[in-house]
Amino acid sequence: MEDWYPYGATLEPRWGYSKSPHSILLNILESGSETYLKFLLECKTFLPDLLSIETTPRTQTDPFWMNGWFDSLDALALYGMVALKKPKVFLEIGSGHSTRFAYLAKKRYSQSTKIFSIDPAPRSEIDRLCDEVYPLPLQQMGLLVFERLEAGDILFFDGSHRLLQASDVTVFFLEVLPIIKPGVLIHLHDIFLPFDYPPQWAKRFYSEAYVLAVLFAFAAEKFEILFPSAFVATKPKLTTIFNELWQKYESDGLQPHGGSFWFMKKI
Repeated sequence: MEDWYPYGATLEPRWGYSKSPHSILLNILESGSETYLKFLLECKTFLPDLLSIETTPRTQTDPFWMNGWFDSLDALALYGMVALKKPKVFLEIGSGHSTRFAYLAKKRYSQSTKIFSIDPAPRSEIDRLCDEVYPLPLQQMGLLVFERLEAGDILFFDGSHRLLQASDVTVFFLEVLPIIKPGVLIHLHDIFLPFDYPPQWAKRFYSEAYVLAVLFAFAAEKFEILFPSAFVATKPKLTTIFNELWQKYESDGLQPHGGSFWFMKKI
């Protein structure tokens, strides 16, 4: 990094991890607890499906729990969103393990859902699960595919996580998000609000969560938070709903963790 000067930045978490969470965001997230509870109870309908998913892969396209990238609460929530909402379009920026879970839910409960993948480094085993593949970075995509999303569709963003000049995150927040219609289900990954990024991630220079936090700290009335995995993971009242799942794979190390953040625009 050229001309780097920290201006007092310590590159360590400011909220959480032995420190208090961000108080404004904590209050906002706490206010949605009944929404998260209702969603998890609806997802429990699919418990037999989730129990049938193994911890290691059976094939190149099957989802599996211990994948190292897409945590249990994230996978559970994505499966539930597709199975319950039955979107016409699942538009994914950054494909992989999430695509496997989305495809399984589509195959079982929403066969008319179209899976579109935007990924500059596509993989053939994942592409087979998609209806359309755009092997491009988000920055090189036009906006038409986003303008066509309707209420109930899913926009799933798991990109570089870095707000930089002309980065995918910058384009997402300043060009894509403003044109997304109310009611589209929006997902960002590796978001730990009301906590900071984990201390061991300091040198990744992730910054996406801070932009998202600003939206809710200053304009919470314009959005509805649907499911924040990292926050939910701290609430035993919520995570124990799926105790059968955690207990089945306890010896494999499966625990209720996550970094997915689901929300939608209200106006």
